[in-house]
Amino acid sequence: MAIARGTPKCNVVATSTAKRWSVGQEPETRFVTTDAAEFGQERHPLVIDATGTAEGLAVAVAAAADGGRIVLLGSPRSATATVQVGEIFERRLQLIGAHIDTLPDVSAALDCDLMARYTEEFSP
Repeated sequence: MAIARGTPKCNVVATSTAKRWSVGQEPETRFVTTDAAEFGQERHPLVIDATGTAEGLAVAVAAAADGGRIVLLGSPRSATATVQVGEIFERRLQLIGAHIDTLPDVSAALDCDLMARYTEEFSP
């Protein structure tokens, strides 16, 4: 969706290469796995973390340009932190949770239908 909305460059972080095909034709999008040695070589302003792991978040932080955004498609909850919170703050990174399973509770708390709102926002 980010590419369709005109994002010029993007890094996608995943735990495996199973979905690499989804961005394979996008010249400005890099797909990296959590075990890739080169993940921090080229930082982009948008990083999509599809891992749901603390290790994935660490890779996403390394792959994000200063002042960039990291969209979390899963929850990186962990008993140990592999990412220094201070680095996120110092590099002015924005972490955006896109956990779809939390939308019903948040919608109820805000008294609005977030699923409908976001569907409309991303529709042509």
